[in-house]
Amino acid sequence: DGSKRVIDPGILWLYRGIEIKPAAPLKDVTFNDGEEALIVAGVDANSRLQLWRFNRHHDFLMDETTWEPQPVELPDLNARFKRVALDSNLRWLFALSEDNQLHVFNISESGSGTITLQSRVSLNKPVTDMRMLVGGISLLVSHTDGSIEQWFMAREAGAWKLASVRTFQIGDKVQIGDKDSGGKDGGLIAVEQRRKGF
Repeated sequence: DGSKRVIDPGILWLYRGIEIKPAAPLKDVTFNDGEEALIVAGVDANSRLQLWRFNRHHDFLMDETTWEPQPVELPDLNARFKRVALDSNLRWLFALSEDNQLHVFNISESGSGTITLQSRVSLNKPVTDMRMLVGGISLLVSHTDGSIEQWFMAREAGAWKLASVRTFQIGDKVQIGDKDSGGKDGGLIAVEQRRKGF
């Protein structure tokens, strides 16, 4: 009689056909996709940084999207990493090493296989976690003393550099995220999904 709406349940695989084969199991992973590509980055069990790029091809007649793997090579920094994050524009890859150095890689030219180290800063306090703020531009870094730093990439003298925007002092041993994110340092802070807050 037209008064009832019928919904057929189903599962839509957004990235059908994509296969990732890390050299070792991943202990941290992040991904983001744009109009041209999907980027997946991770840190494996051997603390090595890995990155995969898949170029997007959309068939408008069939309304199907296929993904073509694009080989990319990361600079060899001889560092052991533990956390990664990607910005929403697929321009910057943030990677935290075990010696508390925050590395920023320019991945905007990854389509040609080129990835360069753009910026690197030494953090003077142990890090418990790092997450992108909603919007994917700013990076939040939490420390064992309860402070949280906000960072983003800014142009200085014609070059892109990682800049500290502000620092929040919340309490003792704050962890960004949720109880299942691996944090063991007490308090939890979650990034808001509808506003650029936490």
